[in-house]
Amino acid sequence: MKSVMRGLFAVVFLALAGTSFAQYVGPGEMKPDTTVAQIASKPIEGQQVLLRGNITKKYGKKHYEFTDDTGKMRMKADDKLFYNQKVTENSTVEIFGEVEKDFLQSPQINVLRITVLKP
Repeated sequence: MKSVMRGLFAVVFLALAGTSFAQYVGPGEMKPDTTVAQIASKPIEGQQVLLRGNITKKYGKKHYEFTDDTGKMRMKADDKLFYNQKVTENSTVEIFGEVEKDFLQSPQINVLRITVLKP
């Protein structure tokens, strides 16, 4: 009886676990239509942005330089966001995050997600 219950539990657990990896792709999905130049010209604290470009430099533990076709901007990202993926200055990445604007400093992106598009 216990082995039947364990087996049933395992089947239910696996069925539910499989659905937790689903991803929504439809209306409302953000597209990378924001550029570094647009953010730099009018930074809005807390604005969510999706950018496509390259991570070109690392400054310290969590700070990087992000570059797209329109310019460069500082970004802040935890190492765990890279998910053990190799990212070089030639890798094309998509970053999702929020604009941070501190007094007397240029804006930066507080990154919440990094997606490697081309290693």
